Amino acid sequence: GFLCVHSTMKKAFVVFLLVAVIAQAVFARVSVVRNAARPVAPAAPQLDVCPTCVSFMDQAIDQLLNIIANVGVLGSCGALCSKLPNKVEATVCNLLCDYVGITEFVKLVTDADPDPIAICQDLHVCPIHDDGAANITAVRVNPPSGPQGTKFLFTMNFDVSAQTGTGEIAIVVSPPDAEPFGDAQLNEGFAPAATLSSSSWRPSLPSRSPSMPATTPSRW
Repeated sequence: GFLCVHSTMKKAFVVFLLVAVIAQAVFARVSVVRNAARPVAPAAPQLDVCPTCVSFMDQAIDQLLNIIANVGVLGSCGALCSKLPNKVEATVCNLLCDYVGITEFVKLVTDADPDPIAICQDLHVCPIHDDGAANITAVRVNPPSGPQGTKFLFTMNFDVSAQTGTGEIAIVVSPPDAEPFGDAQLNEGFAPAATLSSSSWRPSLPSRSPSMPATTPSRW
């Protein structure tokens, strides 16, 4: 009698284990299905449109003006931007144009004196702060002078007293025996603070002024 009862209890225990395993597998399957039905949305891509817009306008503004002058105002952003030979520029053009519409886009591009930064501000992709204020406190160049091929470090300190808008920090060199030349770096504004800007630059020999002899040494 003991063996029979023991055997029966053992069988019941095995059946109980099987039921538990099956239930756990079914629960896991249901859980996976439920999780699969509610996928996590991917994070939205972070894109800083302002420098892209300024770079595009700087490179493609003349092409757009020529297209509008030769073909006329086309009926859609796609029709206008597809005329650009570069596919990347055409894509950027289409995105910016669609943002404000073809009429406003053409109006901004055909302004009497189109400026890339101003256009992108009017397109509302670059920050605008009309009451910005800053004061340059120091400018240093190291080394102070050197022959052609010297690498210079330009450093500028300035105090920002009111938030500035989109602009450029530009370096312009005026050699005594050649045409002025330089470079500029875009910024999207500075918050009120004491700010330091620095840039390393190795200027190349610019074209000489016709009035200067070719034997005049270039020194910066």
